[in-house]
Amino acid sequence: MANSVTAVRHTEALTDLINKHFDEPLTVPQLAKLAGVHPTTANKAFQKVLGMSPNEYLIRYRIARAMKLLADTDDPVLKIAFDCGFGSSSRFYKLFTDRTGDTPQVFRKLISNKTS
Repeated sequence: MANSVTAVRHTEALTDLINKHFDEPLTVPQLAKLAGVHPTTANKAFQKVLGMSPNEYLIRYRIARAMKLLADTDDPVLKIAFDCGFGSSSRFYKLFTDRTGDTPQVFRKLISNKTS
């Protein structure tokens, strides 16, 4: 990685790919290949620019999308999990609960009480 400008370019390419393909099974090597960079370079650039790994960004993005769907729709939680790219309900529940402090159902209930 030559400099900060290159790191920013790599990070922008990766975030664009994640934002477009978050609902698909993704790995850092796949993302790096699509962005035309080596996986190690992708990780280093992401860490330098955003202070997190591409995988962490992907998880946060997916959870943010799930939170929006939980708040804005009546879709079943399992459908939301799969629509947001989580491969299993158990992984979704664990990551969602670890990151938000609430299960998806509790989050939806809390949000609906605030908007009613």
